[in-house]
Amino acid sequence: MTEIRPDYYKSGGLEAFEVIDAFDLNFNLGSAFKYIARAGKKGDKAEDLRKAVTYLKREIEKEERNRPDWMTRCLGEAIRGCERESDYEAGRKGKL
Repeated sequence: MTEIRPDYYKSGGLEAFEVIDAFDLNFNLGSAFKYIARAGKKGDKAEDLRKAVTYLKREIEKEERNRPDWMTRCLGEAIRGCERESDYEAGRKGKL
């Protein structure tokens, strides 16, 4: 069986899969990277980036669930009180 690999799968001589393997990224991070690396090369760039964000949010949720301090920090608080904006977003709003 011959693999089909369009030009948008490769950039600078590398394929997204090669980078994912080299960095040993898990499913969520690898999928996010794949959508970022290929964003706009096949279709709607914004849609590709939204897909990447979906996988990043899943990975963040997984990490927060697995952190020992997650339950301690959120115990007795409403879920909304546990949300935290990224340092990037806080910096954009002048909070850093």
